[in-house]
Amino acid sequence: MNSVPRRTSVQQAFRDLGTGLRLIYSNLGPMALASILWWFAAMSLVFLGPATLMLHRMARTAATGDMLSLREIGQSWRNDWAWSSIHSLGWLVGWLVILGNAQFYSVVTGSPLALSLALPFLLIWLALGLFLYPAALGNETRTFRATLRAALAHIVISPARTVVMWIACIIITAVCLVVPILLFVWPSFLAAWGQASVLPPRPPVERE
Repeated sequence: MNSVPRRTSVQQAFRDLGTGLRLIYSNLGPMALASILWWFAAMSLVFLGPATLMLHRMARTAATGDMLSLREIGQSWRNDWAWSSIHSLGWLVGWLVILGNAQFYSVVTGSPLALSLALPFLLIWLALGLFLYPAALGNETRTFRATLRAALAHIVISPARTVVMWIACIIITAVCLVVPILLFVWPSFLAAWGQASVLPPRPPVERE
């Protein structure tokens, strides 16, 4: 049996990126439809949680090699509204708390230094957002605190991979802004990328 060479964190990040792109290409129809629904749902915070969960659940199904169905779209809205909404709103509240404190201390001290000091916390919190729903779907206990711990573990285990993911995410988002039609699949791609980063790679098919 030939041993498979171990990938570095950077190589793993690019592997996950390629997997996310492949998942979107292979399931373009349902994933694009889910992205369009997400954009409409994002206009209201009430629907943001189940809409985001819908994307990640579909991406997880595709990543495991199962066939996607339009029924996947409705499942997150019917059964998991409460906890998915708590996750989305909790993450948004954390983001606003960090920004609010930075703005407050910047005004009190009369120096923009507070905003600079808040930047690392903002980046870590944004990284937690990338892993939030992938971690939640991988946990039996789906409390917001347990999910944050699981998401933080993904960052701590492989910080180099997280940095590469962030740089690539910024570049891809910029490309989507330049080519607006790509925004229709941008949310689904982030979900597929997030799921690819937490799921173990599928074993290669052995040839006899």
